[in-house]
Amino acid sequence: MTSDELSLQISAVQSEKDRLELLFSEYIGDNVLVQKERNVKSHKEGMWNLIDDLTDAFSRSNPLTHELFSYSKEMKSEGLKGFFNHMT
Repeated sequence: MTSDELSLQISAVQSEKDRLELLFSEYIGDNVLVQKERNVKSHKEGMWNLIDDLTDAFSRSNPLTHELFSYSKEMKSEGLKGFFNHMT
């Protein structure tokens, strides 16, 4: 692995970490980064809440009716329908 490839890989991992931290903080309404034990617990609870919501959404006959997908401005209805059609 070259130095440039390693730098790109490190950058990609850091970006993914940032996206996950943003997901955690947005979903649980906490803007504090995971650095302390209580924050770790808070993030775990938030992640379990998200998992429960996703499980509930995907167990429905029409997952698009779940509130998780009602505020997805970035997603177009055609794309969501295509995604769910591939899931079945």
